[in-house]
Amino acid sequence: MQKKLFYDIASNIKSGKHFKLIAIKLTNLSDIEKYVDNKLAFSIVDDLAKRLKRRSGEKNVYSYEKDELIVLVCDDGAVDYKKKIKEVFDKYCALPVSMNGYKIRVSLKVGIYVYQGGNVSPIEIYNKARIAYEQGAVKESGVYYYDASLENKRREIQDITGAMLESIQKNELFVMYQPKIDIINNKISGAEALV
Repeated sequence: MQKKLFYDIASNIKSGKHFKLIAIKLTNLSDIEKYVDNKLAFSIVDDLAKRLKRRSGEKNVYSYEKDELIVLVCDDGAVDYKKKIKEVFDKYCALPVSMNGYKIRVSLKVGIYVYQGGNVSPIEIYNKARIAYEQGAVKESGVYYYDASLENKRREIQDITGAMLESIQKNELFVMYQPKIDIINNKISGAEALV
């Protein structure tokens, strides 16, 4: 599916079409799989994919990972995608979903990247839609649009993490312990570890 998704994005870019890429992450699917029923997790994704296909077209919905769906929406003006897709999200987020004898509350994080032209690769567009849904709290449902400042924050965190990993590999970090003293009793009450 990944190749088809990137091919379709590239085709839309070449044709000069404006479009939206919607990345949908089912954030609590692993918990459903682990604590309720692992077959139920696949049923939920399958049901959501079918509903999205009915609303946005069979060829516009892609499965990327077991807990992620992608919807490619072209701006042809004929389809009110917001209303149709919102109906699907509301069904899954507002009330528990009844399936296979269970009532499950599904958490969806939806990231939307609006492509309005420019020299951007399909993988960059896909990554920007994913960056958009990473804005919200981990297990909270919500719809988020891509914001370039998030990419900068993400890059900064990656730089810091990379620098720390490099320092660890070079043995440049060491631990020092600092005692915590209870002033009233004048006794050591604990210690802090400083890196």
